[in-house]
Amino acid sequence: MCVYLMSRVALRMDIEDGVNITVQDLVQSVLQVEELGLPRIATTIFTLWMCSGLLGNTLDSPAT
Repeated sequence: MCVYLMSRVALRMDIEDGVNITVQDLVQSVLQVEELGLPRIATTIFTLWMCSGLLGNTLDSPAT
């Protein structure tokens, strides 16, 4: 999985059981990357926008 930050930094992450991971768990994983230097307060203001071709299939309404 890749996480792209507004600072133009891209994090490539290997996620175990990625199908069942929550956004909260992903945010915690990103904040644990020491090189980013993000403060702990970032947990209250940081979120993820998830995009995937697979998500589009699950969010589309069925054709009638």
